[in-house]
Amino acid sequence: PLAGQHIVTVPGRASGVSLAQVTGDAVECLTIRFKLRSSAPTTGVPLENVISFTVQEMLNPTVAFVNNEAGYLLDDRDGASTAGRITTEAVAVVGAFVYTARGQLVNTAPLTGTAVTTQLNVVEHYTQASLPSSEETSSYTCA
Repeated sequence: PLAGQHIVTVPGRASGVSLAQVTGDAVECLTIRFKLRSSAPTTGVPLENVISFTVQEMLNPTVAFVNNEAGYLLDDRDGASTAGRITTEAVAVVGAFVYTARGQLVNTAPLTGTAVTTQLNVVEHYTQASLPSSEETSSYTCA
């Protein structure tokens, strides 16, 4: 393959896949996931026309029914396009959930004169679902 080229050959239906599942006007053939370089911009500005592909050949057992046709991409716009765009963004915290080790916290200070304290645990969740949640107790304070 040439640089930037990827060849996929599918010899037939996978075991357990019915003919009805691979027949029709809109049959999903391929899903591709990309990993962006660390130098990719994280400004949220769409990068236009950065991905496209050509279907060189699709055949059934007797005839080639696609030859050198532009492939259609579904990106963040409505509808299909032959030139896709990618929008990147920096990873950000989208939620922080707080919990304590105790199921109940009772303020007994008015009865005993001793302040009641407990540790709060904070778990952050991010815009990138593939990142694990993390505990970040040191960067939070109670008001």
